[in-house]
Amino acid sequence: MILSNRLKKIILSVLALLVVLVPIAGAVYFNEVIFPQKIRSALIEGFELATGKKIELSSVKLDLFRGLVLKDLAVLDNDLWVITAKEAHVKFLIVPLFKKQIIITALKLESPRVFVERAKDNSINIAEIFFKKPILLNGEYGLSVSRIILSKADLSFKDSTFDPPLLKDIKNASLDARISLPDKIVFSAEFELSTPELPILVKASGKYGALNKEWSLDVKARGLYLKELSPYCRDWSFPLPEGRADAEAAVRINSDSLGAKISMTSLDLEFLQGPVKANINCALTANAQYDLNKKTLLYSGDIDIKNLKLSGLEYVDRIDDIRGRAVFTESRFLSKSLTCTLAGLPVTAAADLTDFKTGSLNIDIKSPAELGMLKEILKNRFDIKLPAELSGPGSLSLRLEYKVPIKEMPVMNGYVDVSEAKITLDYNKILLDDVKGRFKFTTNQLSWEDLAFRHMDVDYSSSGTLTNFEKPGIDIKLDSKDLSVRLLLAVNDNFLTLSRFEGRYEDTEFSGFGDLDTTDSANIMAEINGVVKFELSGNKELFKRFEDIMKDSKPSGRLTAKFALKGNMNDLNSCAADVEVSSGRISLYGFKMENFTMSYMQRNGVMDIVKMQASLYGGTLDGSGRIDLVSKDGAYQIKAEVNDMKIEKIKFDTEFKDYDISGSVYSRFGFKGYSPDPSKFRAWGKINISNGRLWQLNLFRGIGTLVFRRDFSSVIFKEGDCDFSVKDKTISTNDISLRSDLLNISGVARIGFDNSITASLKAEFTDEGLDAGKITNISAAIERYSIIEVNGTLKEPKIKFRPDLSNVVSDIAEGLFRQ
Repeated sequence: MILSNRLKKIILSVLALLVVLVPIAGAVYFNEVIFPQKIRSALIEGFELATGKKIELSSVKLDLFRGLVLKDLAVLDNDLWVITAKEAHVKFLIVPLFKKQIIITALKLESPRVFVERAKDNSINIAEIFFKKPILLNGEYGLSVSRIILSKADLSFKDSTFDPPLLKDIKNASLDARISLPDKIVFSAEFELSTPELPILVKASGKYGALNKEWSLDVKARGLYLKELSPYCRDWSFPLPEGRADAEAAVRINSDSLGAKISMTSLDLEFLQGPVKANINCALTANAQYDLNKKTLLYSGDIDIKNLKLSGLEYVDRIDDIRGRAVFTESRFLSKSLTCTLAGLPVTAAADLTDFKTGSLNIDIKSPAELGMLKEILKNRFDIKLPAELSGPGSLSLRLEYKVPIKEMPVMNGYVDVSEAKITLDYNKILLDDVKGRFKFTTNQLSWEDLAFRHMDVDYSSSGTLTNFEKPGIDIKLDSKDLSVRLLLAVNDNFLTLSRFEGRYEDTEFSGFGDLDTTDSANIMAEINGVVKFELSGNKELFKRFEDIMKDSKPSGRLTAKFALKGNMNDLNSCAADVEVSSGRISLYGFKMENFTMSYMQRNGVMDIVKMQASLYGGTLDGSGRIDLVSKDGAYQIKAEVNDMKIEKIKFDTEFKDYDISGSVYSRFGFKGYSPDPSKFRAWGKINISNGRLWQLNLFRGIGTLVFRRDFSSVIFKEGDCDFSVKDKTISTNDISLRSDLLNISGVARIGFDNSITASLKAEFTDEGLDAGKITNISAAIERYSIIEVNGTLKEPKIKFRPDLSNVVSDIAEGLFRQ
């Protein structure tokens, strides 16, 4: 009984063990033998029918913890691999099996290699695998995949929208894609994009619509090497820079366009545009839209420039530490407010870049600076060599206009504002003080307008232009209270061409043109033609050598001198000159000449007066002469002739203007001298008076009172003459002869420049001058012949009368003999 009970227990234990072991053995057999073969065949058949791809799978196992384990999975397309993985894990739901639905909740590929291709229609080959046709197992079980996970994947990416296609390797990728039937995939991914240096770390999330082939992505890239985007930016207006950036982008891609909202921070990006290099650190936000069919890109945004360096720029060479904000589009880059450093100066700037391919880059720079530093900048940076020393405060404004692409020098223009500045011109070290105004300049021109300055305590204003710094042309206007000048000058090395030189100094007007050779500054050779109009009374400097003569003669009148001058401008007296002088009226010593003309030639320091003519009180003056300009004493000699000068006209310019005097004067005379001293003056000549009426002169009234017993107003000198000379400020004559019908006067006289007179005159009555019969009387003879002595002045002469005994005796004897 006991044995049978023990046997029963053994049998029951065996049966129980069999109950347990048989299912386990069956499960093991099913999992190891039957299921792998069945499911492997079903999976291969179902996927190949749905995708048209060839599937390779070495084995399939069911793992209670990992789900379905696929070994050596490979997906091939035309014998080219698309996916390969040593192992894949499949998790699925059991309940839907009764409804003949197999739902894979997760397909995880460990360390796979994936070939991803973007087709020309913007489709993605991997995504199309799951949406091409329904996947069926054994023809009756529907299979759907709701999630795909890639871990430590290596991707080979081919973008066939380019010709030739773009190829890129993506390393260490992680992907979590959730598939939502009928056509959407929502995913997140992380991967490394290989570059020549450090890899780019990328995080992305988004979705893909298989029906409309549209992507929506949010991408973050760390260490983005921008050159990697070059294939996608071939049609951009400017090349992508060297360097890296951290970027975020919200991207939308479909078959027609690519749109993105981008924010980016960069470190040491480097742009090249011809010889110009830019290094920039910045933060950027932008919106971009790329038309995949038309290959056109539209974008706009703003950039916060943390530090920008420009180098290779003509003239300025480099601009450092540029900071500020800017806006940009596909056709323009604009910043209205930047700060930077130029040639060591802190400046503010604005930049405007239009049309990155064929437009222009305009840079506007402003900076306060000391003028001496600005001069050095203009010299060293722009090759503008100002012929002056500068000091004082100033402000620079500069514009550079570059053609894009930058291959040649820019167009440059700008200005310098000065206030309370000092400028010392290199020429003769002329000092301009308290300079105020604006100097404008370009690459080959300097100009100024309404420039004010002080020179030698005189205020001036000026406008002008200096063109072509290599061979300058100068146009200057200069004005002060007493001076106004306009100058047009061309400079070729040391040769100057005056095409226009005109102006006014006080009452003097001048104009001219010609050429100057300034090779030797101590001997400036010139050939100049011109005109000078001046007042005799107002040009003391012009006649300073003859100051005493000019003072005594009290000259006045406006003269016009036309001249042609050739020679050394530093020694005008040695120049060759041809001059024509004219005046409507001039006055010397109170006497006037009208329609005055004079022509003279100057050669070897000698001035030859070829012709001198004038109208002189109803008559004419003709003369010629010579002046030695080189000798220390300034010797001169003049010869002249006066014809038919009317006493009744000249008297109005004398103190005898109220006297009833008249007559015609004819004279030939000459004078010479040396040095400005009037005492060195010498003169000589002959004077003749016809139809004279002179009795109202004080001198003759005194004589008449002594020699006439009754009215003598009817005495008219029909003619008179004398030879005279001038010496030691005295006019002398030894042969005065005045003749009339009643009385003849002859004798000698001395008249000083101070109007003093000393004379000894013989008065001889004609027969008509005495009553008939009185000649026989001795007393009558005494009355007939007399000597008059004159002293005093011409205005107040003192006259004495004494008989001429010799003639009286002779006349008496002649009368006795007749008797």
